[in-house]
Amino acid sequence: MLFLTFILTLLTPNQDSLSVWYMHHSGWMVETDNHLIIFDYFPDELDDKNRNSVSSLLSQKIEDVDKPVVFIISHRHKDHYSKAIYQWKDLDRVRYVYGWEYDSDVDSFIAAPPGSQNLTAGDLMILKSIQSTDQGSGLLIAVDDMVIFHGGDHAQWASEYKAQFRSELDKIAAYDGEIDLVFMPISRGTCGEVTPDLTEGIIYALDKLKPKYFFPMHVRCVDRIPLYKSFTDGIKDRFPLVQFRYGIFPGKAFTISLK
Repeated sequence: MLFLTFILTLLTPNQDSLSVWYMHHSGWMVETDNHLIIFDYFPDELDDKNRNSVSSLLSQKIEDVDKPVVFIISHRHKDHYSKAIYQWKDLDRVRYVYGWEYDSDVDSFIAAPPGSQNLTAGDLMILKSIQSTDQGSGLLIAVDDMVIFHGGDHAQWASEYKAQFRSELDKIAAYDGEIDLVFMPISRGTCGEVTPDLTEGIIYALDKLKPKYFFPMHVRCVDRIPLYKSFTDGIKDRFPLVQFRYGIFPGKAFTISLK
């Protein structure tokens, strides 16, 4: 089947590029030269075909790569945190990073409380941790000479969140260096609703962070995934220096150039 053939065509990163996969909702997998990083993996509410395909993709990557594997979980909401990640807990090269104070019985690191920084998880460094406008943290990490911000549920969900959203995001913007990849929520609700407040927040974030690449996230229902494209089409002309990439289906793969 074309879908399976596509997602199981494994892209090998080199010195000037890396691979990124859209897993589902706010879940992403990033493969660098020396690491495999999985953010907010959540396959639970996919239909059987997509769930099995995404699960197979993740399993195959973990089995195939001889690299440290780091699961990063921004917070405990069930649409960001699946206990399916613990099926690999006995592998020596697998680590877990939590964006909240969590008493884990696996080899793990706590990126909370917000404000913590320069925490190392193997060769991966947590540069900054901010308080989400919902639960948990947004995390700025450095790995293999690149910098990634995954916002978790940090968003301008409504006008009353504006001050907190900007105050916390400004802490990320204060980072003295380039940010390569930014992942942030652009919709709310069970299946996805893009609002003016959320859009205003993303525009503020892009103005401040100036990432090389931006990936919209937080659309849960598979039939609503086209929201990523429509959102991107609506704002990309304002940011000619930012490369926009978005999920088209669970398992969608991207090759990212860092030149």
